[in-house]
Amino acid sequence: MAEINAMINALLADHSYFNTQQLHSMVAFVNELDEETLYQFENSDERTVMYAYEQLVFSGRNNRGNDIEMGLLNRPANTAVQNNRAFFERFNTSVPYGRGYGGNVYEDSTKIKYDYASKILNAVGGLATMGGGIAAAVAATTTTTVRAALTATGGAASLAGGALVLLRNSLADSQVASNKRFIETVKKIVKARNKVNKFFEETNNKVVKDPEKAATQLQAGLSSNPNRFTRGPNNTTVFQNLSAVEKLVQEDFASQHYNIKTKLIIRNNDPWFIRLETLRSEPRELTQMDMEVLQSVASRL
Repeated sequence: MAEINAMINALLADHSYFNTQQLHSMVAFVNELDEETLYQFENSDERTVMYAYEQLVFSGRNNRGNDIEMGLLNRPANTAVQNNRAFFERFNTSVPYGRGYGGNVYEDSTKIKYDYASKILNAVGGLATMGGGIAAAVAATTTTTVRAALTATGGAASLAGGALVLLRNSLADSQVASNKRFIETVKKIVKARNKVNKFFEETNNKVVKDPEKAATQLQAGLSSNPNRFTRGPNNTTVFQNLSAVEKLVQEDFASQHYNIKTKLIIRNNDPWFIRLETLRSEPRELTQMDMEVLQSVASRL
């Protein structure tokens, strides 16, 4: 069974959170992360991941509105974010509709502060008498942090500010939930990429360990593959070009590689393929059929 193909197809078919275009944008985003950031995205908690993510998406704008953020990213520049900024900026640590107020949605102490402030505001009149209600609440409390929560969201007589105090934690929870869906999907993409990398590393090790066996199994795998020769128009025979697999096993993997990097590439509505890069050879592009054949050969090494 071509396990990698099945894994990638299942990943791209899961539209429970995001549509096809959004998934493709997220795959392109992961392709541009460096090794350190990939590790962080896969293994860190949500708060840490979102902090790193915001550094990538928000911190690199200069005065001209261009992106220089990509010091943490592989070259070329991060076009995934640049081309889909409205989508990627939906995921952040700010309170929705807070206009910069409300603090970090992952900060527990801020959540407690706003919870306390909203209770005070409700107790002295709530939204029914918002202007006087906030003023009375500010006057009534001696707690500096609560006073700040009541006044820093637009002024003591601000209806919008008072509403934010009352709704802030619910809005923050909504943003955290949105971030969680995004992070879960990115982690799945990163794990898939790492699994593909590991497959190529292990295949390289097997070929180097026993090149004669690899050559034998390669020829057997190529000749017996049911898709190598297929029927075409007018009962003709169509030859499937599997030269990428042959060159990978016979040439590239004849020596040991320690710098294997792979990317899942999706162009428009074309079928996905894997781009394999090493320092010792030119990049290889392997189609889904190539991957099926290669996994079949590798399973016999």
